[in-house]
Amino acid sequence: MRPPSASIDAIDILTLEVGDDPANPHVGDVLVVRGWAHQPGASTQFSLLIDGATEHTIETGIARLDVAAALDDPRAGDAGFSVSVPTVDLDDGDHTVAVVVAGATPRHEIARAHVRLSAAVPLANLPLGRGCIDGWTDENGSFHAIGGTPVPVPRSQVVRIDGWIADTVGESPAIGAFALVGDHVVELAYGFERPDVGRELGEHHAYCGFSASFPGSYVTPGGTPIRLVLLASDGATLRAAGPAITLIGIDR
Repeated sequence: MRPPSASIDAIDILTLEVGDDPANPHVGDVLVVRGWAHQPGASTQFSLLIDGATEHTIETGIARLDVAAALDDPRAGDAGFSVSVPTVDLDDGDHTVAVVVAGATPRHEIARAHVRLSAAVPLANLPLGRGCIDGWTDENGSFHAIGGTPVPVPRSQVVRIDGWIADTVGESPAIGAFALVGDHVVELAYGFERPDVGRELGEHHAYCGFSASFPGSYVTPGGTPIRLVLLASDGATLRAAGPAITLIGIDR
């Protein structure tokens, strides 16, 4: 069996900015790592390793026909990935980012890159797509529609959010999305059918629905902003989608 191979093609550092308060310009940076990983003839799972310690799951599935051609393996056509990593626990300075085979002992790096945390690209200065968090569901299965902000959610429960996000700037279907809940990155299950959105924005946006779950402890009693971010069809452009809302953590 041929060994696994991978590449880290790009690393972006994004700062989520909210409001106009210069004393609190952002709520956390996000490291977005894009590339590809593949092992011929095997369903291998890969992970992203930050500084040899913190491990993040890689979910391949982004189309990479260039990789399939380079490896002469049509099964590598969906080997692309995009991983979003919060940087709140990382110090300023140089950091190592590596792709490894998940669960392998000892760990074997198959791709490596370096990134310096300093300057960031503020999402607030980029053109916004459109999106909406329709509501949240508690652990009892009760759905709570969101009609305004702030939105109270229980800190002791797992919170599920549902909604949609569309790239109305690039006017092509997004291929992935995540949510920034304060300093936490929450991956979205993305691509559910939303015929209502398709009717309003165009059929190319008909599969822009999402669902995601996260611990209510991510939300503070003083309020935590949540912002939706999409990965555009080019597999490279990240775009925030508004409007952002604020969650209020309550104890119950």
